[in-house]
Amino acid sequence: MFDDRLRTVTADFSSHIDYGSEIWRIILGIILVSVFYTAVNFGLAFLGNWFSSDLLKEIFISEQGLGHSPMALAGLFVTFLPVWFALALVLPLVHRRTPLALLGPSQLVNWQQFFTAAKVVLILAFGFEVLFQIPALLLDLPLYNAHMALDLPQWALWLLPMLLLLFVQIGAEELLFRGYLLQMIRARGGGFWLSIALPSLAFGLLHYSPATYGQNAFLVVAATTALGILLCKVTLRTGNLGAALGIHFANNLTVMFLLGIDGNMNGMALFSTKADLSSPLMSGNLILMIILMLAVYRIWARRMDNARSLRDVL
Repeated sequence: MFDDRLRTVTADFSSHIDYGSEIWRIILGIILVSVFYTAVNFGLAFLGNWFSSDLLKEIFISEQGLGHSPMALAGLFVTFLPVWFALALVLPLVHRRTPLALLGPSQLVNWQQFFTAAKVVLILAFGFEVLFQIPALLLDLPLYNAHMALDLPQWALWLLPMLLLLFVQIGAEELLFRGYLLQMIRARGGGFWLSIALPSLAFGLLHYSPATYGQNAFLVVAATTALGILLCKVTLRTGNLGAALGIHFANNLTVMFLLGIDGNMNGMALFSTKADLSSPLMSGNLILMIILMLAVYRIWARRMDNARSLRDVL
């Protein structure tokens, strides 16, 4: 499943990195991004507490959970903005490259790949949700219900700015893990375990939260790591960050804006449920999600291989 041969890439994702990928530069870059991100967010938290402690509590320490309202969710999304600025500084200063290089050899987002990937994920996500609700129906557990915190006109009013902020959030993660780490380690000649598994594990560990997920915390890490591996493989096969951005955007759009879970960044969700994130049912859903993600990727990769073989014959 994790065959490291890139048989179908349109352009090697790291082929344009011919200098500035020394190990010391990568380590220094990671340190600088981490320090910048932490310092800016601490600074913003300090200023926020100084101007309005109530706003800070609304965003980060509400008893209703993280991201329980549009304002709280927007505040969480804004905390990802420093990653963009950090990478914009690190790339030219440390690696002597334009930040646009993170997008791939073309230095542009392939929007066709973005929208195609997003469309496929939205269709699959609804299919997965229907599948996940079968155990809930059999066990007489609560299904999705109308989210009363936000009516449709309010939701529509918030939608455009929140979609932009959602792109800030997913873009920061993609630029850092699939753009920066994957590309730079790949340019150093790193194989699967270094260039793909390592950034994906780091991506997964950032989602570790025993307070939220209880006994399922490590399963969430495993599921997120599997998603990270899938995004890395898709990026390497397409030679551009566009498809990974589309997958990530559509995934988060589904779980945050459409079908949410109460108390878990559901401030923009049209429908929500009171599912227990630490329950055995959620454990089963996470395991099933990992299997389905990898199966869907395998089918897609095989279709790409077959299409490439047909083009070679013709």
